[in-house]
Amino acid sequence: MAIAPYPALSFTESFETQIDDLLLRICSELQLDETKYKLAEAHYQAVGKWMEARESPVAVLKPIIYPQGSMRLNTTVKPLVGDEYDLDFVCELICLPSFFRHPVDALDLIERRLRDNETYRRMLERTNRCIRLNYEHQFHMDILPACKDPNNGGTCIVVPDRKLEDWKPSNPKGYASWFDSRASQVLIGQLLEKAEPIPDQEAVAEKATLKLAVQLLKRWRDIRYKSICDLAPISIVLTTLSAQAYRGERSVARAIAKILAEISELARTSYPRIKVSNPSNADEDLSEKWDAKPEAYREFVKGISDLDAQWKALMQTRGIDRVTRVLEDLFGEEIAKQVVEKQTRDIEAARGRNELSIKKGSGIITGLASSSAIPIPRNTFYGDEK
Repeated sequence: MAIAPYPALSFTESFETQIDDLLLRICSELQLDETKYKLAEAHYQAVGKWMEARESPVAVLKPIIYPQGSMRLNTTVKPLVGDEYDLDFVCELICLPSFFRHPVDALDLIERRLRDNETYRRMLERTNRCIRLNYEHQFHMDILPACKDPNNGGTCIVVPDRKLEDWKPSNPKGYASWFDSRASQVLIGQLLEKAEPIPDQEAVAEKATLKLAVQLLKRWRDIRYKSICDLAPISIVLTTLSAQAYRGERSVARAIAKILAEISELARTSYPRIKVSNPSNADEDLSEKWDAKPEAYREFVKGISDLDAQWKALMQTRGIDRVTRVLEDLFGEEIAKQVVEKQTRDIEAARGRNELSIKKGSGIITGLASSSAIPIPRNTFYGDEK
C-alpha cells in the first residue's frame, strides 16, 4: 500500500482544528517513509523464511512470526538523528514451555539458527529477551522467541528472560486487538499460515486519532529525555496509558489534553507508583522497570506534569511565532519550523486563489464562503499577536 501524501488543507472555523492541522503535519513528517517501511518488511520476511526453511531446526516447532509493538500498532516514529529504528517481532513456537529444559534454551535455538546464516552472523546481538539483528544505519530487528502460555490460553504467550532465568507472561496479539478497539480501528490484514504480514503503513489522513496522539507523545518523549534516555518511559507504557485515557475525541489536540489530564491525576493518586498492566494479560506488568529504577518513575511523573502544563498553554497561545516556539519545545525545532512553513505556504496559496476568508469578529480562518466571513487582505493566522 502506497503511503498517501498529506491531504489537501481544509480550514475550519476553529483554532483547535488549526492546531490539529499542524499536529497532523508533524505526524506526517514522523512517518517511516515508504522505502524504509518496505525494506523493513523485506528483511522481516527473509528472516521468517530462514527460520521456516525445511533444514532449519526451528521448523519442526512450526514458528509463527509476527510484528509486535509500534510496527504492529502503526505508531512508529522516526528516531532522532543518530538513532536507529527499533522493530520488534515475535517468533512463536507451537510448543509448551516445558519442551525446553531451561527458558534460555529457546533463545539459544533462535540464535543458533541465525548464526547458520553468514549474513545474520555478522549482525547478531543477544539481549535479555531477544536476539537482535543490527542492520547498520537502518534499524535493528528484535526477534522474541515465545511459547504458548499453558495457564492463560488464547493468544497469551510466555517469553524467556535471561536475567531472571524464567518465563515471563505476555500477549502481543491480544494487546494489539485491545489497542485497535480503543482506537476504533478494524484489525488490518489476514493471518497467514507462517510469517504474518506487517500491517500496511497507514497515511496520516487514514489514521485514528489515538494513533496520532501516541506518535506525538512518543516524539515528545524522545525530545524530553534526549540527554537522559535511560530514564525515558518505554513506548508500551505511554501507549497503554494513552489508550486507557482516550475517550473517542476526534481532535488530536483535545485527545492529548484529556490523556495528559487523566495520566497526571492517576500519578497523583497512585502509590507508590502507577502500575501499567497488559490489558490482555493481567500477569504482565508493563511498567515493572520502574521498580528497579524509581528515579525513572519520578522523571516520568514530572515530565507528564510539565507536558500537561505546556499543552494547556499551547491551547491558549495566539500568534504564529508563539505557537511555533511551543511546538519547537515539544517536538523539536527542525520539524516544528518545517510544518509551520509548509502550512503558511498552503495558506498563502489558498489566499492567492481567493479561497480564504476570515470569520467576522473571531480572527479565525475559514475556507468556506459565507455572509459572516470576509476575504483576508493579509496573512493573518492564529488571531492577532498582542
